[in-house]
Amino acid sequence: MFTYFLITGFIFGAAYGAYWLWRRRVDEDLSVGAQTDWDHLRQTQPDLLADLDEDRFGALYAKANLPRFPAYALAALGTFLAGTPIMLGLLNAGAYVSLRLGVVPQPGDAAVDLYFNADGASFVRRVSPEALSYILQGWSGFYLFFGLLIFWMGTVYVLMRRYHTRTPGTLKEEILRAR
Repeated sequence: MFTYFLITGFIFGAAYGAYWLWRRRVDEDLSVGAQTDWDHLRQTQPDLLADLDEDRFGALYAKANLPRFPAYALAALGTFLAGTPIMLGLLNAGAYVSLRLGVVPQPGDAAVDLYFNADGASFVRRVSPEALSYILQGWSGFYLFFGLLIFWMGTVYVLMRRYHTRTPGTLKEEILRAR
C-alpha cells in the first residue's frame, strides 16, 4: 500500500507541477490582457471603472477569464488516486460485516442450494457444487466494480456541480458585482 501511495503521490506531484507551470504562464497572459482592457475601458467607459483601482481590476479580470477546468481536473485526479484504495477497503469491510451478520450467504451454501433446487437450469446441473461456488464467488465481486463506479461518478458529479455553481460572469458583470 505504501508503494501505491508513493507512486500516486509522484503522479499527482508531476500533474500539479505541470499545472503550476501552466498557471504561471496563464497568469502572465492575464496580466497583459488586464492591462490592455484597463487602458481600453478607462478611455471608453470611465464610469464603469469609477470605484476600482488597477490591482482590483486585474483580480476581477483574472476571475472572469481564467480557465478553471484544469484545476478541477487535477482535483478529480487527486480524489480518484487517493480515494480508490480507501473505497475498496470500505467495500471489503462492508462485505465482511454483511457476511458475518448473515445478510449475504456464503458462496458454497448458495451453490449447494442452487445445485439441488435448479430444475430447469442445465448449466447448473453440468458443473459440480464446488465449481459452482467458485463461479458465484467470482460473480459476487461485481459489487466492487459498481461501488467504484458509483464513487467515481459521485466525485465527478460533486466537482462538476461545484464547477458550474461557481462559474463567474463576464468582466462587466464582475465589475458591477464588485461595487
